Amino acid sequence: MTRRLFVLYTADPDRALTDRIGPDDVVLTDHVISLPGRRIDLAAEVIDDVALIDALREVADRVSIGDGAFPRAFINNLYTCSVTPLFRLIAALKRILAEGPVAEVVFEAGATGPFISTYYMAEHE
Repeated sequence: MTRRLFVLYTADPDRALTDRIGPDDVVLTDHVISLPGRRIDLAAEVIDDVALIDALREVADRVSIGDGAFPRAFINNLYTCSVTPLFRLIAALKRILAEGPVAEVVFEAGATGPFISTYYMAEHE
């Protein structure tokens, strides 16, 4: 069985991409999408929150910005918007690869398109 992994970031991915998805393929997304293949919900991936929080605290204690310490007011937003999604993606990829080989990994173009951040530091200023 040759399977591919499709990583989708939007609720309405391009049809040219979704037409390539076959029944043996894996779709990794945090959106509810009806597509062929096995869908893995990125938001449901289990990660070790305690270890990540401890590691982030340690980084915050060691990092300084300019003349001051890491602004602790940003740490919850950084964890929620950046660290958690990244580690959920890594956990899902590790689990999928442990199940067997993947012939191709296809990322939705949104990952390489215009930069749009979900991390708004100004919310805490």
